[in-house]
Amino acid sequence: MDHVQAEIVHAMRQRTYSRRRGPQYRVRMGGGEYPVARMWESGFSVKAEDAPRLRGFVDLLHGGDLLARCLIVLAEEEGGVVRYEYKRRTEAFDRPPLDYEAAEDGPLGLLT
Repeated sequence: MDHVQAEIVHAMRQRTYSRRRGPQYRVRMGGGEYPVARMWESGFSVKAEDAPRLRGFVDLLHGGDLLARCLIVLAEEEGGVVRYEYKRRTEAFDRPPLDYEAAEDGPLGLLT
């Protein structure tokens, strides 16, 4: 098969391009989502032109996945970049927390 459909070639190029760009983090507050310019352990930064002044609780996203719910404060604005620091960061989990300690040798599931 020497011929590859144009749609497949386009999809392969888009995937390579997105991999080169690196992870895409965003902050969601209210109804808006804003791209994160840079992240570090205690905070993140956004370009001043991309987002309004953020404050309070925000959702930190990677692609469409929720990473954390954060309470943020403005740290400083310099050179068109606004830095925010976390006052509190609560990681998001893919399942609810257990109300009990699970036994190591306990059953993995129940059959009816």
